[in-house]
Amino acid sequence: MALILGAVESRFPLVRPEDPLLADHQRAAFNRHAGDGRMIDPGADEQLLEARFFDYVAFTRAHERLIVSRPLADGQGKELTVSQYVARLAVLCGNIAPRRIDSDELCALDHVATLDDTLTAVLLWARRQTRHGAPAEDDATCAALYQWLASNRDPHVQQAMAEVWPALAPQIAPHLAAAVSERLYARELRMSVSQLEKYGACPLQHFFCYTLGLQDRPRLELDVLNLGTLYHRILERVFDQVLAKKLPWPECVPAQLAAVLAQAVEDSAKELHAELAGTTPEYAKVCTRAARVLGVVLEAQRRAAQAGCLRPWATELTFGLKPDETKLADPPKVTLPTLLIATPGGRQVRLNGKIDRVDVEDGGQHAAVIDYKSAAHKTFELYELYHGLALQLPIYLLVLQQLRPKGRAEALAPMAAFFVPLAQKRSTPDDLSDLIEPGTDAFYQQSPPRGLIDAAHIGLLDAAIDDIAVRSSAWYKYKRNAPEKATKKNPNPVPGPLSKSGNDAVAADNFALVVRFAQHKAAALVDAMAQGQIAPQPYKDRQRTPCAWCEFAAVCPFDRIAGAYRQVGKSSRDEVLAAMREEVGHG
Repeated sequence: MALILGAVESRFPLVRPEDPLLADHQRAAFNRHAGDGRMIDPGADEQLLEARFFDYVAFTRAHERLIVSRPLADGQGKELTVSQYVARLAVLCGNIAPRRIDSDELCALDHVATLDDTLTAVLLWARRQTRHGAPAEDDATCAALYQWLASNRDPHVQQAMAEVWPALAPQIAPHLAAAVSERLYARELRMSVSQLEKYGACPLQHFFCYTLGLQDRPRLELDVLNLGTLYHRILERVFDQVLAKKLPWPECVPAQLAAVLAQAVEDSAKELHAELAGTTPEYAKVCTRAARVLGVVLEAQRRAAQAGCLRPWATELTFGLKPDETKLADPPKVTLPTLLIATPGGRQVRLNGKIDRVDVEDGGQHAAVIDYKSAAHKTFELYELYHGLALQLPIYLLVLQQLRPKGRAEALAPMAAFFVPLAQKRSTPDDLSDLIEPGTDAFYQQSPPRGLIDAAHIGLLDAAIDDIAVRSSAWYKYKRNAPEKATKKNPNPVPGPLSKSGNDAVAADNFALVVRFAQHKAAALVDAMAQGQIAPQPYKDRQRTPCAWCEFAAVCPFDRIAGAYRQVGKSSRDEVLAAMREEVGHG
């Protein structure tokens, strides 16, 4: 028999990060020239291959019985992902179902041998009584054991009882007293949209992060966040060249765009990571990859811009930020005042933030918001907005709608907002003949921007669409069903309804509703925050939950395994819009 413990991802197989000081190829080169006894550990890739071999040896040692176990959570209560081996083993063994062994089973009376075992068994029995009240076979025995523990005068027993028995007391949800809330959250608050989204995800996580200001220890490494900052700065520099009329957009040829991008990569690397760029040979790979990835993104953006009449108008547009928080640039950055939202509870919240890019109709007022995302796939879901998890894009639209930029007679008329992915999604088709030729329009249409579109103004994004002969866009997620047939009474064909699947467009009235609901939801979240509601109420959307990346597990009372999550189920677009309309109408 063989017993394998801890079959979770990153342990089986064991995944080691690449050493930040000596890269894999540098270690390999050193070992090739090193003599016996002077070789260093191999790189992460080679160690991963060795780990898989040792795992194979472990899984094949058993002659009669193999037991593979895994914990559901780590020591901090964070849920762990099962190893990729387990599913494969289940199939090879005839699709056997895993068996879950709860702590109740391990602490049965048959296994009681020590005082700790006795206390655990009685405690679990008492918890079952308080939660379920259903009779069990060991009720009489456990009741007798409880009487023995309660009446025992041995100081060790009394001390143990005093330590564990309070665990049966009901957990009181954290809540701030009115006086404390009033001091922490004044009648007028100032915050960012991301702070509101954090509160919508979990009130206690927001309290730890923004109210108490708890922070994880800083780590000196080039992580995803720093790479995201680098990518954002590169794109800002490229489009600043467009705004300065030094790069014709979108008429420029790919060679012009590539030259501007190369200079932007070099300048951004020197600005943000001067020490790494000058002393770390591996940093050249980071810059090369940035140029390759962003080259695809920019060419896709350029070709999509040729289909419509929206042109870059502002980069890194700020609203509500202090003057010293906005860096000087050429051309000058567009700055807007604070977005002020009044709440039903008589408070005011001043929202501030930064919009990556704003494109405006050439010679007109209609505008689109562009927000860069490091992920390869990011969509805007109405049901997430309904639960306060996706406020960013509609709040940005509200900013453009309500705040008038200097030099313009009136505020802009927002008609779309998009997430633009900065990572490339890799996929290999089953048939190699289905591979898309690089450099073609189809190649750059594989990862379109996703977000929200006012269907009434789709022509500004894609002039080829007339909703009759051409009903879908190759550059955006827009699609209409077949038009209604012409009749004698109405000889002109009427555009069909918007498709309900794979569509980012909504009717004009629903577009306005979404923006209005975002304002309503932001006000509701602020009132809940000011009322001292900080109980841990993390959402759960299928397997996605904010607990997965929470930095405060060590101080959070929420049980990530058995806790009651706030379930966020995906609903149809029509259902969510109807719920929004009812809530705003009553708000």
